[in-house]
Amino acid sequence: MLSCKRKNKMIYDIFISYAHEDKESLVFPLAQKLRQKGYRVWFDEFCLAVGDNMIDCISRGMKDSRYAILILSKHFFNKGWTRFEFDGLVNINIDNPGKLLPIWYNVSRSDIQNFCPTLSNIQAIIYDKQSIRELVRALELKIGEYIYHVDGRGNIIRSRNKKNVPRINRECGYQTIQSINTDELIDENTCVCTQ
Repeated sequence: MLSCKRKNKMIYDIFISYAHEDKESLVFPLAQKLRQKGYRVWFDEFCLAVGDNMIDCISRGMKDSRYAILILSKHFFNKGWTRFEFDGLVNINIDNPGKLLPIWYNVSRSDIQNFCPTLSNIQAIIYDKQSIRELVRALELKIGEYIYHVDGRGNIIRSRNKKNVPRINRECGYQTIQSINTDELIDENTCVCTQ
């Protein structure tokens, strides 16, 4: 378990906001699978320790995460604590659009619209009893990154699927490549490649 009071600021890949009633059936297995794939997951069970100030730790986790998964369920809609997290994440998303990754868990579009009309406009994953592995695969289309290597002829080769890029690889001077619809060398260290 990581304590929120670490001296070195840890940046997470994913913050998970959920209602406690959904923990055993979906959230814990999802958090474990993401963690097994190498993602740094802010999940209360992994990150909170005895004596931690919950509001400070949760606020820091939300702010210091690349993405936030919202497990939207009827339980989520009826909790004050999830509303606190939701409001904070929506405010963060204003400055960082695309950070929110909603998962609709046994709810309909009308349930979402009743909770927050603008939330129904964000593309979501509808969890319909698929496996946790399939759910993680769908999330990796957004949170994962392509792995690139240079072959013997100097060609840049991209991995077939998005995966977790270990933090150390991002921080030790690896070439940054973004995937969009054209091939273009931006500068001597950055290249934009076709999907």
